[in-house]
Amino acid sequence: MAVFKHCMSLSLAFLAVAATVLLLAGNAAATAVDLCKEADFQGLCKSVIKGATDPKKATGLAIKALIVETEHVQEAAKKLGKSQELDVCKEVIDDVIDNLNGALQFLKSNDKGSLNSYLSAVLTDFL
Repeated sequence: MAVFKHCMSLSLAFLAVAATVLLLAGNAAATAVDLCKEADFQGLCKSVIKGATDPKKATGLAIKALIVETEHVQEAAKKLGKSQELDVCKEVIDDVIDNLNGALQFLKSNDKGSLNSYLSAVLTDFL
């Protein structure tokens, strides 16, 4: 159970980034000045989007950052050993990475409905 709690706490660490991604994806009318204005963690948002002024580009940067951080969690989980709980955690991490990569593809093709579905799935997995 401790392993599962450890894995879930790592997931929750990235929940703020996932929320930022969802915010940016739905914020198509945002201006350069206020892309991170509504984010709960404005400092994190600003560091992730690296000064991007276009909501689509900022969303892509946020998704890519979340993929990188989730891959770090994936590597850490591999080092924790084997258990049934950890196997579930690893499966969820794999699903998150798959959904984030899918979200990137939908972002590139301007399919906002599918993008939001995939990002919602990521958020659900993190919870």
